[in-house]
Amino acid sequence: MSSFVGVDVAKNTFDIATHLPNGKHKTKAKLANDPKGFKEFEAWLQKQVEPSALIVMEATSVYHLELARVRLQQRLSGLCGQSGHDPCLRWQ
Repeated sequence: MSSFVGVDVAKNTFDIATHLPNGKHKTKAKLANDPKGFKEFEAWLQKQVEPSALIVMEATSVYHLELARVRLQQRLSGLCGQSGHDPCLRWQ
């Protein structure tokens, strides 16, 4: 199982990916950027990554905020930032 997950957030959807031990990637695309998609993400995480996995997402306008808030409420480790900038949000 992987120890980190990358999240690409857009206005209506988000994509997720993680590295596998064999060097390949496990991805899931076009999850709804809403509570239903967040639940689908949680189910995917439970199957694909270690419980202590770090979740990393790019800050995309305001579209990442609700997903980051949900992850924060669940008290899971994560980092949200913009390319070339300091992290805008870190939760542990």
